[in-house]
Amino acid sequence: MAAFSRLSDPAKVVAWAGQLVRDLTKAIRSVSFGTFTLTPAQTTTVISDSACRSGSHITLTAQTANAAGALATTFIGAADVADGSFTVRHGSATSADRTFSYAVFEPSGRTR
Repeated sequence: MAAFSRLSDPAKVVAWAGQLVRDLTKAIRSVSFGTFTLTPAQTTTVISDSACRSGSHITLTAQTANAAGALATTFIGAADVADGSFTVRHGSATSADRTFSYAVFEPSGRTR
């Protein structure tokens, strides 16, 4: 309870919030966003992104119904992330509209 009593001063609340934002920003930085479409009739799609580094974390979000349907068989393994690119593994389908957005995040402590 004592920790919260220090937050009764508005100036301290602002300082605390600012430090929290700095700490969160330092802990994980988003370095890149983009979109791509899975290669039809193939089981891998390579995405070039200069912000990508070995060890980066990549999240995918389906942007079309066919992409949402492909989520169960679409993934990026740790070994598929390299400097300058990442490889998405997926099921083979002839549909040409399996479009995803992605975000590349660097783990804490890494520098670009």
